[in-house]
Amino acid sequence: MLPEAPAPPLKTPVRLSEDQRDALELVQASAEYASLQDRLISLDPNGVWQEEEYVFIAYDFRNIHQMIESENGVVFHDTVIFIVSNESVVHVVTLSPDTQKRRVQIADLRNPDEAPRYEPMSKQAAAQVTSVRLAASKAKAQFHDAHEMIDLECHNFCVDLIYVPGHHDNGCLTPCLFACGLLGKVKAIPCGALCYGACWVPGYHWCNRYERKCGGW
Repeated sequence: MLPEAPAPPLKTPVRLSEDQRDALELVQASAEYASLQDRLISLDPNGVWQEEEYVFIAYDFRNIHQMIESENGVVFHDTVIFIVSNESVVHVVTLSPDTQKRRVQIADLRNPDEAPRYEPMSKQAAAQVTSVRLAASKAKAQFHDAHEMIDLECHNFCVDLIYVPGHHDNGCLTPCLFACGLLGKVKAIPCGALCYGACWVPGYHWCNRYERKCGGW
């Protein structure tokens, strides 16, 4: 059994405020949302929060090359964060986890000519990536060990696919945003965007249970 993910500290309200509802409508009308809509894990955002006049709306989405199930039984997802202010979407930032190098790529879709930034994952994010991958691999290995006989007419299927949304590592985010605030308002927003990227714990799908089916299809 995989360890439970901590509760997402995303300041996600049960009911959105009027400003947040308006921001969500702006996001859903944007070109970036339309381009990603078919790859979103859910049409409902997995995070909505507000910092002063800025509203942040986050969605997990599948990388265009991703499969639902990877060889080790877990897939980590990319995240897009829309930043809304003054009745317009001002930034659209994507977070792409590199689980091998324990870092996250941060790119601004509104500035495609700008080179993406790479930031190391927070301690919580790196620890979760490690524990999830190990537990998922163990679950799959145990299933294979119980079905050692090789039969070309048999195939293994995931029958219990579980989604855990991405969330922030508040132990990383709070001091990072505080440091950005010392830079002044103009520099604080791009600095804060880097904080949200570096302190993001990626969402993922993992297979909790497999079954083997043999014979005709």
